[in-house]
Amino acid sequence: MPVSIAPKNVCARSLRMMIYRNMAIEEPVYSISQIHFERAEEEAQFIEEQCNTLEEDFICEYAVVMLSKAVYTLRRMRECRDMGEIPTGKEQLKMQVYKYLEAAAGLFEKGIVVSTSGYRSIWLLVCTRMLSEILKTNERFFESPKLPMQVSKKVFGQTAYDILASLNYYGWRDFETTDLGFLEEILFQSFEQYGGSVTLRAYRSTLYFCFAVMLWDVFPMRTVKGAKRVLKYLQEAIAMARSLEEENLYIYSYTRCLGEMLKPEIFIRHIENAVQKIEACVGTLEDLEKREPSQMIEDNENDFALFCLNI
Repeated sequence: MPVSIAPKNVCARSLRMMIYRNMAIEEPVYSISQIHFERAEEEAQFIEEQCNTLEEDFICEYAVVMLSKAVYTLRRMRECRDMGEIPTGKEQLKMQVYKYLEAAAGLFEKGIVVSTSGYRSIWLLVCTRMLSEILKTNERFFESPKLPMQVSKKVFGQTAYDILASLNYYGWRDFETTDLGFLEEILFQSFEQYGGSVTLRAYRSTLYFCFAVMLWDVFPMRTVKGAKRVLKYLQEAIAMARSLEEENLYIYSYTRCLGEMLKPEIFIRHIENAVQKIEACVGTLEDLEKREPSQMIEDNENDFALFCLNI
């Protein structure tokens, strides 16, 4: 239903907010992108003030506006593109990135409160907090596109653990005394149930990427069994994306740590990059098949955070 007919329709307003957000993400001129972001925020504020709603989907999409502002600014700083047109100094831009990430995290926290399950809000909150933690470890991440955001899980893993332990997510707090194989199986079953409930094809590819992130970046320990499942999820994401490519459809993607509509070919390139990085870190599926499933995978020099690999 168009906004002109139903100005207080949450779905119509939310879609317009998302359209402005995507326009901002794709805009090459920084000053124009900020106009689009401001319009997206105005839509969100109108919904909060006029529509009397407490829906997790809207709150998350509003939070992703703020997350997108942070990542867009970060990417522009890393690319050093058109920085002369931006009247703000680099130090101020860094502070803005952290400010936007904090605003996004606050909204995701609100999403957890109003949701019956909190799956989406929790995942996005964890990624937002981890990104903030990673940026604090190396100021050069703001400056060099040639410097991959490649860090040990030790840098950001505690942040994820603290959030999930505070919620006692699937017994996370006691993982040191709990059978990790048992926890993995609970997660696998949860993924299957949630994945089976989502029928929107433009979203399913990203869903499998999110499952992979949960196992690779968030789960307290990496095992051979978990790594195999990560590679399988990513391969399934590629297969689903190829089917959309044949129909000229886009994918709602989080592969660059923000919600955006991507052509399947770009999404596939991101996932293939992830597969290559994982294989460099732990070996191929064939290599992993030869190892004991419960074997722990230690950090090494090729370690990286999957969720922000393509920023």
